[in-house]
Amino acid sequence: MPGKDENAGMTGDVERARAAFDRNDWSQARVLLTATEPLDAADLERLAVAAHLVGRDAESTTAWERAHGARVDAGDRDGAARC
Repeated sequence: MPGKDENAGMTGDVERARAAFDRNDWSQARVLLTATEPLDAADLERLAVAAHLVGRDAESTTAWERAHGARVDAGDRDGAARC
C-alpha cells in the first residue's frame, strides 16, 4: 500500500508483548517478541526470560546472547554482565 509505514504495527506489538510479560503471560510475550525486530536489550532480556519459562531453552540462550551483545554495544558493561 503506497505511503504505508511498514513499521507502524511494530511499536504496538512491542507494547503488547511488554504488557503480556508484565501480566506473566509468558507464551504470548514470547510469541510477540519473537515476531518483532529489532528488539532493544531490555526486550531481548524479556524474550530470554519468557522463552525459558515456556521451556524454549535454546531460544532463551540465544536471546540472552543477543541481549548481552546489545548491552556491550551500548557500552553498558554492568548490564552486559547480568546477561
